Amino acid sequence: MVGDISTIVASANTDWNNRQLHPSERQVLHSIANKLAEKNAGKLELTSEQWEEILEIQALAEIDESSAK
Repeated sequence: MVGDISTIVASANTDWNNRQLHPSERQVLHSIANKLAEKNAGKLELTSEQWEEILEIQALAEIDESSAK
């Protein structure tokens, strides 16, 4: 029985600490990424998709310390 409880706790802990961005947060990042791509066109050769990935990594790092590792 003890093994069952520890498995349940470990699974729940993983689920609770596996923070993902909400779709509305992703939409905000998408909008900001598009603006950054337009603003920096000709200066930095980053697409809006690349900006979005950078922003998402940073947002996750700020939300969950384990994502920063």
